[in-house]
Amino acid sequence: MDRARQSVLLPSLLPASLILLGAFLRLYHFTTPDLWIDEYGTWWVVAPRAWSEVAQRALQVQGQSPFYYFFVKLSSDLLGLSPLAFRLPSLLFGIGIPGLAYLVGLKMFQDRHAALLALAAFAVNERMIFYSQEARPYALALFCTLLSFLFYLSLLNAEKLSARIGYLLATGGAYYAHFLFGFIVVIQLLHLLARSDRARSHSRAWTLTFLLLALISLPGVPQLLGLFARRESLNWLSPPGAFAPLELVVQFLDPWIFSATAFSVLAIGSTAARRDQLPDQAHGGLILSWLLLPVVFFGVVSQLSGISLLYSRYLLLVAPAAIFAVAWLMALVPQTQPQKWIPLVTFLTVTFLWNLLPPVPVSGTFCRWLNQGWESAAQELETSAHPEDLILYRTGFVEADLLRLPNPDPMMVSFIEWPLTANLSSPQRYQLTGLPFRENAQTATYISSLVDRARQRDRVWVIGLEPLITNVAHALMRGAEFEVRKRIRYGSVEGVLLEQTRKRPPRTQ
Repeated sequence: MDRARQSVLLPSLLPASLILLGAFLRLYHFTTPDLWIDEYGTWWVVAPRAWSEVAQRALQVQGQSPFYYFFVKLSSDLLGLSPLAFRLPSLLFGIGIPGLAYLVGLKMFQDRHAALLALAAFAVNERMIFYSQEARPYALALFCTLLSFLFYLSLLNAEKLSARIGYLLATGGAYYAHFLFGFIVVIQLLHLLARSDRARSHSRAWTLTFLLLALISLPGVPQLLGLFARRESLNWLSPPGAFAPLELVVQFLDPWIFSATAFSVLAIGSTAARRDQLPDQAHGGLILSWLLLPVVFFGVVSQLSGISLLYSRYLLLVAPAAIFAVAWLMALVPQTQPQKWIPLVTFLTVTFLWNLLPPVPVSGTFCRWLNQGWESAAQELETSAHPEDLILYRTGFVEADLLRLPNPDPMMVSFIEWPLTANLSSPQRYQLTGLPFRENAQTATYISSLVDRARQRDRVWVIGLEPLITNVAHALMRGAEFEVRKRIRYGSVEGVLLEQTRKRPPRTQ
């Protein structure tokens, strides 16, 4: 009786336990890290009271549609403008991702043990944990992506109207959460074309489905065209090297953890006992296509356009495929006790020791955060800055290069300065002037004019993100009688107060 009860309970308790583990890893101190620059971008979008202005800000400045920002707006209206409210939507979607991955794994692998391995891999994946805590649209985009693949695989098995409607909504949601995630349609279309004639028997339904997806995507086209028009001002990455696509794939696979897991699989021995239970060739091809096609495509686009998109955050839609590939690897071992659990134990051990535990003393969470201290830096200014001080700031938004223009858009200026002004009780008290993102031929004249202007002041603050902060401070000390009165550093935000060592002569009328 006890054994019979265990055989019923264990298959359900283990998935539930892994889902709870994933929830704990995401919930743990998720409000502790300071907001970093991209999260301030989210705060800026949802700060207005009117939802129409939220939509306007997202459409004009952000690289995503207003879809995600409406979730954050609802959360901040209910809970107030706080890290809790900003990060809560991502947290909720992120907590749902491992369970959704389990369902996708069941459809993809047709094997409960392999699906369980996928659930475990998603639950403890550091990248998934981070994006579940970050106030950005990636957790929503990943959730919609997995939901899209779940409905897609369901439709391959059986035609159901509810699944087709779900597929349309989920795929459209992934596209509007982050436009680059719309590439999943290409992956699914190519996978569908590669299947047998029997699998394409509902080709008319699929043709209509893709036409409807095209119609659903049309409202996002004007924003995409706007992003394309200002693509050069948004490009902050160096040109990709020849091996950049391969490096990105290796990065997603997490080579140390992947290598340790592969070694444990090889150490167990023959995989022949599992070959008849592995994913069929088409679904194995789906994982491979999901992993490689976006990297290859956007690698070619980057080379042709000179605008680099080969960045892990931009191609995050590849991450689930890499995790499923690791689950597939762990599922290769023979299904004998306790051998089948050795790869999972190895994977979990290395993941915790290598990825999850080291960040805890630094960030307070199970993932690595970029430590920025804008709130503390602003408090320092509130305490030490005088109203007549000139404050030169560099927040690090790539759009700050537009400040060199004669009449920059006031909305864009508000966005660029937000990490600083959002933390000042009265920003109007201060004389704030933004530094550009880069120091190059296009911004050199603007930087020079700021230095000349600063030399006419008795006290100047230079504050923000390196390296431009130090360069401007050194230029002031070389060209005028300035000396350092105070240095501050909060995370990666640095600041220096420069003061004239002698009084300037009075200005002639």
